[in-house]
This record gives sequence, C-alpha cells and structure tokens, in this order.
Amino acid sequence: MFLKFYTSNYIQTGVFILQIRKDSYKKEWRDGKISLENNRARIIAILELIAVDEKRWKEACNSIELKKAFRRIRSRINRNAFCKK
Repeated sequence: MFLKFYTSNYIQTGVFILQIRKDSYKKEWRDGKISLENNRARIIAILELIAVDEKRWKEACNSIELKKAFRRIRSRINRNAFCKK
C-alpha cells in the first residue's frame, strides 16, 4: 500500500495565512486590510458551517448505504419465500 504524506516548507513572507484542506475542498484566509485576529469569530463560524455540511453529507451517505443493505436483505427474503422446497 502506498501512503502519501503531506509536507510543507516554511517560507517567511510576513503574511499570516490560515488554510484548511479536505479532499478537494480548500479554504484560505490571509491577513489583509483586516487582520485574521479581528476575523476570528467569522472564521470559526465558517468552520462550524463546514463541519455541519460534512456531518450531513456523511449521514446521507450512511443512509443511502443502509437503504441499499435493506433492499438486498429484502430481496433475499422475497427470493427465499418463493423458493420453498
């Protein structure tokens, strides 16, 4: 199995950057006219929204998988009910 490790190099630029990545999702905040320190509440609120969306997505995926499993079980039961020996 091939494992991919993420590494980063620190290059001092004098600009503070906060970056999150998850699969294909990427969000980045940079110091600008308004510093990140003054945007903490907004950033945390956005992170909370991202977490809620991810939780809903996982629950939806689990729900779909459960429905598929129930359909498979139901079809096996129905096949066995008609195949009495």
